[in-house]
Amino acid sequence: MATDSGPNPATDKPSGLSQNVAWTVHKGSFIAHISVVMIGHSILRFAFTKEIAYQLTPLLYNVLTFVFFHLIVGDPFDPRFNNHSFWEQMVEQIGYSSTTIFFMVFPIVMFIVINHLVVWNVYLFYLTILSLILVVVPKLGFMHRKRVFGLGHEE
Repeated sequence: MATDSGPNPATDKPSGLSQNVAWTVHKGSFIAHISVVMIGHSILRFAFTKEIAYQLTPLLYNVLTFVFFHLIVGDPFDPRFNNHSFWEQMVEQIGYSSTTIFFMVFPIVMFIVINHLVVWNVYLFYLTILSLILVVVPKLGFMHRKRVFGLGHEE
């Protein structure tokens, strides 16, 4: 007689979610995300001064998340989402939940915190503001299934 030991969080994914999106709703995904940013910042500290490393952290974060959340299209695990960016997959599968709100607010909060820590290089400041706009605007509801400058759009 088999006994059910309950769900296994290491192998189970929430019902109905693609594996591509399921990791975002697991406990610890926010901490892992913040940890990756901190590790990236630490790597930048080896190559640049403290001030420049702090200024490059949100800029590089915004560029990388724009590419991975909005530019790359497709889901290797679920063909229903082959024409969706990662952000669109998240919104369609989990809606505007705490997960999507975290990914929307995190770059803004990071910019505000870093803004209080450094004296900005004017060029990096404007580049970071532009990158912040380009990474936050596509996450807003009115931009769902639209492409910024047509990037990531498949004919």
